[in-house]
Amino acid sequence: MLPLTVVTGFYGMNIVGLPLADHPMASEIATAMLLMIVVGMLLFFKKKRWL
Repeated sequence: MLPLTVVTGFYGMNIVGLPLADHPMASEIATAMLLMIVVGMLLFFKKKRWL
């Protein structure tokens, strides 16, 4: 279920009115930001020895 939730959540994002929404690479920028958040969380959890 998680992959389906991630995919539908990504395509369900409302980016109208946000900065860079009209940028030709808006989806790539959003993907990069989401990946940076995931990597940051993984590093934080490893530092706390929760993983």
